[in-house]
Amino acid sequence: MTTTLMDMGTTSDKDADFSAYMSARQPALYRTAYLLAGDHAAAEDLLQNAFAKLYLSWDRIRDRGALDGWVRRVIVNEHNSLWRRAWKRREHSTDTLPESGTHDTYDDGRGGALWSYVQTLPPRQRSVVVLRYYEELTEAETADLLGISVGTVKSQTSRALAGLRARAPRSLDPHESSPPRDRRRPMTHTSLEDEVRDALHRRVDPLRRAPLTVTDVRRRARRVQRRRRIAAGAAVAAALAVAVPVGLAMNGPAQRNGIEPATPHSPSITGTVTIDPRSAPIGGGPGVPLVNLADPRLITGDTTLALPESYDQITPYLDGWVAVTNDEGALTVQVLDADFRVVDGDGLPSRGLTVSPDGARVAWTEYDGTRWYVVDRDVAGSREERRTAMPRSAEAAAVTAVGFVSDSEVVVTRTEPGDGTLRTLLADGATVREVPGLLAARTASPATGMVAGLISSDTDSSCSAVVDATARTGEVEWRTCDHTLVSYSPDGAHVVGFASYLDANGSPTMAILNAGTGDTVVDLELAGPARGVVGISEVAWEDSETVLATLVSGADQYVVRVRLDGSVERVEVELGDADPSLVPLVFAGS
Repeated sequence: MTTTLMDMGTTSDKDADFSAYMSARQPALYRTAYLLAGDHAAAEDLLQNAFAKLYLSWDRIRDRGALDGWVRRVIVNEHNSLWRRAWKRREHSTDTLPESGTHDTYDDGRGGALWSYVQTLPPRQRSVVVLRYYEELTEAETADLLGISVGTVKSQTSRALAGLRARAPRSLDPHESSPPRDRRRPMTHTSLEDEVRDALHRRVDPLRRAPLTVTDVRRRARRVQRRRRIAAGAAVAAALAVAVPVGLAMNGPAQRNGIEPATPHSPSITGTVTIDPRSAPIGGGPGVPLVNLADPRLITGDTTLALPESYDQITPYLDGWVAVTNDEGALTVQVLDADFRVVDGDGLPSRGLTVSPDGARVAWTEYDGTRWYVVDRDVAGSREERRTAMPRSAEAAAVTAVGFVSDSEVVVTRTEPGDGTLRTLLADGATVREVPGLLAARTASPATGMVAGLISSDTDSSCSAVVDATARTGEVEWRTCDHTLVSYSPDGAHVVGFASYLDANGSPTMAILNAGTGDTVVDLELAGPARGVVGISEVAWEDSETVLATLVSGADQYVVRVRLDGSVERVEVELGDADPSLVPLVFAGS
């Protein structure tokens, strides 16, 4: 008979030992949880989960001296896991701490300000800061606890301190009525580390409460144990779902029980797919409007529509189209109805054209002769227009709209006059701020708030990186020097990357990457005809599972459909009477 937690008594030696440890160590571990979580309720939840898991594993941990490290590891992992599942930082409350006789009554305003800045750090940076400067762990101990390399600990620490230092010079200056100890030294690397230590200890040293009891922990342990059983059952069910088709193949038809095997949303890694576009199977028409600029026409599904003129760019919105016309270099924006009739026009020079997630707003940038503006217009209803002015400069910079990261925030790339420096900015209709961490944005995801583009680094300027546009830290989520990231899927789960290098056959390649981790899901290698190297010119997502790409090979052009499961089709496209080698095919919206 198997004994479970449900069967255990409350007077066992295990309970006595565990209770003694919990009573002695709860206050210190609670302070660590609070520094990570930022509020008392979340800290209690993290600590209760950690103690519950420790209770279930108590008999398997022989080294009682390792218990603190074991609990800290669970607390940190739980905190980081919660953040990853939410995809964005939670707003933390700054609860008032209970008064204590041991509280350091001196406060020049520096500790509170630094603590508020520590709360804005990304989870891993915050974990490293807490472990290094509050727990006083070495770099090696921190790396071991977090399961990362010492080099990563060093880089995360450096980034965290850089982010704090950027905000420190003005806001952390002491008041004029400073006490005798010297608080006016420059904010050097060493002094900032001391300030961080000071701020963390001031925040939590007064904490003396021990809110959890062994009964609380045992109750949570039952829930953890129950979840583990459910997860184990789900794993068995998934294994059976995979095994059923094998049984059908080996033993013939099996009796159905009304339960269909589950289909995963998308595979983690499909692998490398090699395609010769000439011999690929034929699929249906493009689900994303494709524009033939030479013979101007628009192709979608099985329908081909003649365009009244050749547009430099055209993109669909809820009730029609928005187009950019090019009259001998003069670019203008036109709002069109479903039949391409002009509804509204704007005669200012414009760059970029992007549509909000709901299709109701369109954004672009325009220059009035003295400064650039980000224009965000309601094209489906009120025609309300919001204009965000870019900073003035002595010379005209170039500003291009990249994409929405929400229904009201637009990411743009600005090329500074003079030295050509690139910057990524976020405009919300009233204000504009820099998105640190990127040189030039290439694609934005309104589903997740993430932006991908060239990384801001002297040594890695050709690499791409992903940052959270809604945060202000410039923390890089992940980066790649193998691909240039160009297009997010509608759900933000995947991103297309063009290979930075040619393959062994001298052909460019394309990959679909996991947008959260950078792992390759599908790696598409193209087998080009002998007379010319295959080139990838345009991509667009049909849906969150399927990418369309236009390929150029010598005198031929092709459109292919690539799915997350690795399947590839050629899309039949009517090119009219134009020479295929001269037909520029672009996706509406690109």
